[in-house]
Amino acid sequence: MIGIIAGLAEGGLDLTKAADPVIGTSSGANAAAQVRSGISPAELLAAFVLHLALILTSSTVSAHAEEGVEALLGHDEERVTK
Repeated sequence: MIGIIAGLAEGGLDLTKAADPVIGTSSGANAAAQVRSGISPAELLAAFVLHLALILTSSTVSAHAEEGVEALLGHDEERVTK
């Protein structure tokens, strides 16, 4: 869900600013809380990707996920534009 929210924000519809009340159940409640947390959608997605990388045991997967986080946060603009 956070990936969709981040994609919409990148496209110009930032639900963290557009949504007033948010309601959800189960994983939707988690996403609703994240949307209203004050953290940007790109940062939320980066945190999710990094957490996933930490769960996975493969160092190769973790290295790629870390590169993706850096690109999402704009630390490597060249990688984002490729």
